[in-house]
Amino acid sequence: MKFLGKLETGMSQIMPESAPRVMQRIIQLSLLHGMSPVSPIGFVHLGSYTAKLGDINEGYHYVKLARSLVDKVGSRESAGEVICFGTPVRAYVEPLQAALKYHDEGYAASMASGDIIQAAFNIMCSCSSSFVAGVNLQTTRDKCAESSKFLYERKMMIFMTQLNCLHHSVLKLSGTDEKPQRVSAEEEKILTTNKSVKRTYNYQKALISFTFRIYDDSKHYSEKYLDC
Repeated sequence: MKFLGKLETGMSQIMPESAPRVMQRIIQLSLLHGMSPVSPIGFVHLGSYTAKLGDINEGYHYVKLARSLVDKVGSRESAGEVICFGTPVRAYVEPLQAALKYHDEGYAASMASGDIIQAAFNIMCSCSSSFVAGVNLQTTRDKCAESSKFLYERKMMIFMTQLNCLHHSVLKLSGTDEKPQRVSAEEEKILTTNKSVKRTYNYQKALISFTFRIYDDSKHYSEKYLDC
């Protein structure tokens, strides 16, 4: 079960089309043999996928179930991941500004359990959610810079490259066309080879192009995003 829990996160990044199979197996084993500390991961991803398919209320139901299971299984080992993937669904139902704070809780829970991957996911989602929620651009800019430093110090280059796509959009909207610090040849390679990062890059480029009324570029990057 623990292997499946770790596999789910990786699959969501590199093979998102196959990740639901892992989630399904976690839930299946939980129903057959009883709940374990990994079980909330299966249910929170079920809630996330259900919401993505359009049923927000049903997805929210599974997210709340996953959150309650974290307390009932007697271990907070999966708390960071449950909070990270459950918060975007909760933000559709609960007040957005309040939901932003959940990622801080997820980061703290991940660090407490030694799960650096989920800590990184939570700070990235916090930056993204702040941007979407319309938090002050200077505040979001500083948060992106701090988060990028956190990722760089821990050599988490894929996550840092993905975050820098958002950071560049924030810088553009702040009135500067400078690029985030620490852009390297390795990042350029990641942009061309990692499907998840390419998706984020094309989405941000399409959004910024549309914002500045560069519609041909917006169409170009939108088509590339849909092809990812």
